[in-house]
Amino acid sequence: MAYAIQEYYCPTQFQLSIHAQKRVRQRGVSGHLLALVLAHADVETELGGGCVGLRVSKRLANRLDMRLSLGSNIERITNIVVVWSEITASIVTVLHPDNNGQSNRYLRAH
Repeated sequence: MAYAIQEYYCPTQFQLSIHAQKRVRQRGVSGHLLALVLAHADVETELGGGCVGLRVSKRLANRLDMRLSLGSNIERITNIVVVWSEITASIVTVLHPDNNGQSNRYLRAH
């Protein structure tokens, strides 16, 4: 599955692995929200195997210009981690970070 990202957000397209397609449906994450995370991610975490975790930090989300430009989507995109494969140039999976430490390795900045 491929999504075209509007030029306003990012001048590219992205592919979703079959696994990511399932997770996007399960977690109710739209292509628009994925595009926003990819365009504005300011935290990149090396995960190994050619993959990186991408997310938008709370610090960036709290900037007034971001709040004005993204509106209600700002809270939603700070609760999404996109695992991106640099080898296949595709999204491997999408997750919501939890508070019990299960996904902390996707959140740490290196």
